[in-house]
Amino acid sequence: MSSAVCTVRHSGCTLYHTCFLTHPSSFLFRNQPTPPTMPSSNKATSINVSDIPRFTRRNFQAWKDKMVGIFMISKVYDIVKGDTTKPDETKRPKMPSTPPLITGEMSNADAEKAARYWTQFNVQMNYYNTQLVDFNCKLSAWTDGNSQAMGIFN
Repeated sequence: MSSAVCTVRHSGCTLYHTCFLTHPSSFLFRNQPTPPTMPSSNKATSINVSDIPRFTRRNFQAWKDKMVGIFMISKVYDIVKGDTTKPDETKRPKMPSTPPLITGEMSNADAEKAARYWTQFNVQMNYYNTQLVDFNCKLSAWTDGNSQAMGIFN
C-alpha cells in the first residue's frame, strides 16, 4: 500500500487529502455489500464507510457512483453538485432605521408624525424578522449539509 496526494474539486474549491492506494484488483474479489434497504420513516439511514471503495485513478467511475449514492442518501448531493449554494451574506436582510424618539418637548403634530413612523417601523421590523429567520434557516441548512458532505469526503 502506498500513499499519494489527491485533489477533489467541490463547488469551486479544491480539497487536498492523502489517499492510501491499493492495487485495483483488490476490489474484484471483495464481498459485495448488501444493497441498502429503504428506511422506514422513523429510522435513520446509516452509512458503512467500509463499503466505499478506496479512490484510485483506475476506479473513478465505481467510486463516483458509490459516492453519489451516499450523498443522495445523506441529502447533500445538491450541495456537492453546486445546485444549492451558500446564501450570499450581502443579501442578509438589513434592519430598518429606528425613527426618532417621542419626547415631551415635541409639539402634538411632531409627536403624531413620530408615532406614525413608529407604526411603520414596527411593520418593517416584523417583515425584517421574518426575512432574517428565513435567511438564517437557509444558511444553517447549507452549513450543516456542507459539513456533512465534507465529512463524507474525508
